[in-house]
Amino acid sequence: MRLADPERAAIAAARTIYAFDDTFVAPRNGFADANDYYARCSASGFLPGIGNPTLLLFARDDPWIPAKPYEDARRHLRPNMEMVLSQGGGHVGFHGKGSPVPWHDQTIAAWLDAILQLRQ
Repeated sequence: MRLADPERAAIAAARTIYAFDDTFVAPRNGFADANDYYARCSASGFLPGIGNPTLLLFARDDPWIPAKPYEDARRHLRPNMEMVLSQGGGHVGFHGKGSPVPWHDQTIAAWLDAILQLRQ
């Protein structure tokens, strides 16, 4: 879908992630504003319904999303869920220093191995 001129202007004027979400992402996707977008898309609303073993990975140094929502999400965790809130990793990347394999791939593989060991 092409960007309309008002959308281009909103993107160019945004100086924060919140402003970007409020003036572009939310309206383009049918949300009233950034707060509506965040409330309706927050993972915390979906966590209570997850029945399978689940690993949640986040980084405290994510430049876009503060750690507080992740810390608050802990109260929604069920016994089948584990959360890893790393000190570093950035936004969605979780790149490992000194390894060609990203940290999140190593962490997920170890977690899956542990799950499989429990089932044997």
